[in-house]
Amino acid sequence: MEVHFQPIFDLKEGVPLFAEALARWNNAELGAVSPDEFIRISEKLGVIDRLNERLLEMALASAETWPANLSLSFNLSAMQLSRSGASDKLQKIVSASSFHAHRVQFEITETAILADLGHAEQELAKLSQYGFTSALDDFGSGYASVAYLRELSFDTIKLDGSLMDNIIHSERSRQILSGLVDLCHSAGARCVAEHIETHEQLKMARVVGCDYGQGFCLGKPATSERMLKALYSRLGSSPS
Repeated sequence: MEVHFQPIFDLKEGVPLFAEALARWNNAELGAVSPDEFIRISEKLGVIDRLNERLLEMALASAETWPANLSLSFNLSAMQLSRSGASDKLQKIVSASSFHAHRVQFEITETAILADLGHAEQELAKLSQYGFTSALDDFGSGYASVAYLRELSFDTIKLDGSLMDNIIHSERSRQILSGLVDLCHSAGARCVAEHIETHEQLKMARVVGCDYGQGFCLGKPATSERMLKALYSRLGSSPS
């Protein structure tokens, strides 16, 4: 198993600020196994914590070579966040590396919060105390997401990629996306438009006020080395 990275860009400045760690498994017998599948199986086997902790260690090892203005974004599983002392364990892993906590963002899905809102609030507060930032992932895909903005504090909110699907041809889709962007800003968070696949979508994400963007139009998932090479090529120089 290895870790690939996909950049997240500041849409106003046109520079990469984060790179999201994405687990990849290409098995000699099974071929490419999707993350949805091996994460689900890992949770059933009770090894998801160990797997995610190892992936975090691998991601941090790669990120140690990054320029100072590029931070790591790492996904937490629902089961991992629900464990008592989850934030303490994450802090120990990061502190064992040379990567600073303020350059690590943890992405949390709605599923993780649904498990226990009160516990999630405690763990998020502790992550913030350690210097980490947090992002609510896939906002707009569930039914209870808006309620979380009243109860929990996030630095960043990642809008569900499906919101970009019809944004070019549908005025209603643009209005919905614009409204969600305003809602994120009202909650004191910056927002990320995911699944930006075309230059037209990129332009529209800027028009409606999205702060950050992620998608194939901006950068495909790749190894750390290839991602950095692509960023250098895109910017014409090192993103230091």
